[in-house]
Amino acid sequence: IGRSAFLGCKGLVSVTLPGTITEIPESLFSVCISLSEVNLPAQLKRISGNAFFGCIKLISIDLPQGLEIIGEGAFLLCRGLGSITFPDSLLEIGSSAFWECISLTSAKLPDSLRSIGKYAFYRCTSLLNVSLPDGLEIIPEGAFFECTELISVKLPARLKSIEPTAFSSC
Repeated sequence: IGRSAFLGCKGLVSVTLPGTITEIPESLFSVCISLSEVNLPAQLKRISGNAFFGCIKLISIDLPQGLEIIGEGAFLLCRGLGSITFPDSLLEIGSSAFWECISLTSAKLPDSLRSIGKYAFYRCTSLLNVSLPDGLEIIPEGAFFECTELISVKLPARLKSIEPTAFSSC
């Protein structure tokens, strides 16, 4: 599937991707404002940048076991996204991946996670609890900036650095 193949399909409500797909290309479903149901294949390894950018009616998504990378801005402005389960295989969350997912209430990140990009959870204003895996060494700039309802954070055992503005305005 080519990048941006479904870009701006305003009437698209539901998608089931075939089992042969291992990567969701960049901007594949960007600004599909009616998209509310996505069935991802078990073999999926990567969700590329801006894949679901602006899918405001997407309320929950089940990420398959085996997924390793959530790209930059993958769920940016998915304001209805309140529920997401991160698979144990996840290694990387890109910059701005969940930017302004204002309905997201918790983020229990898997032990496999090794990096979070800058502003990954920026302005997730309903986020109450964050559990960061012990293998994570750096909490980057703005990672949880303006998560105004944040009441609980579990910091990693191997933490080496909390960068500027990581938890500013919480």
